[in-house]
Amino acid sequence: FSTTIMDNKERSLFVNTTMHFIVVVIPLLIAAYVLHWSREISGLVSVGIAISLAYLLIWTVNYFIIRSEIIRINHSLEKRNK
Repeated sequence: FSTTIMDNKERSLFVNTTMHFIVVVIPLLIAAYVLHWSREISGLVSVGIAISLAYLLIWTVNYFIIRSEIIRINHSLEKRNK
């Protein structure tokens, strides 16, 4: 389900990413509570911060990988059109 959120080209990247983040984080926080990763609010906040940092790192790496692929493709298309 979360993949279809990112496939939507009508919404902005920011909106898609925000929706995807929520769809990923909410179940993880529920799992953290149910599986006793932490029962206190401070522990859940810590888990939420850790999940957010991991999400941000993965998103940033993927963004730059895709961006470099687009640049490479554009360069090859420019060479082909000359």
